[in-house]
Amino acid sequence: MKWFYAPILIIALFISFTIKVTAQEQIDYKMIDKIRDEGLNRSQVMELASRMADVYGPRLANSPSFNQAAQWAKEKFLEYGIEAEIQPYGEIGLGWENKYTSVHMHSPQYQSIIAYPRPWTRGTNGKVRGNVVYINSQEIYSESDLENYRGKIRGKIVLTEPKRELKPD
Repeated sequence: MKWFYAPILIIALFISFTIKVTAQEQIDYKMIDKIRDEGLNRSQVMELASRMADVYGPRLANSPSFNQAAQWAKEKFLEYGIEAEIQPYGEIGLGWENKYTSVHMHSPQYQSIIAYPRPWTRGTNGKVRGNVVYINSQEIYSESDLENYRGKIRGKIVLTEPKRELKPD
């Protein structure tokens, strides 16, 4: 007898939920007009985006540009009347900023190479010349994984990005 009422109960529940879902909410056209007016006539999106992208540029955690951008954002929030503070979020190490990188291969033929240093690597005292070795950084998960390279990479230039397979069109 119990199983007879179960399908009826399920259908009744389904109908009651369907009625609530299909009920139309009143649209507040005045509020939509206010939002549209604010966005079209007083938007600061381009100025804010330009400041973050063009003035402060790419930012690594704890870099000088990151700290300047965070301070600027905090001041902007305070200007808008929003409580804001800059909080630390773990150990990042020393601040790091890449000012200049230039990589050139001299043999067997000269070639300028597009390259970027790994973030937070130590700087050099001028130009560096040396043999190149490749280490796939995606295969290194801990310091023990580096043991295979002990004594083999000192004084070498280490490329770390995964190799890309190039397929002709």
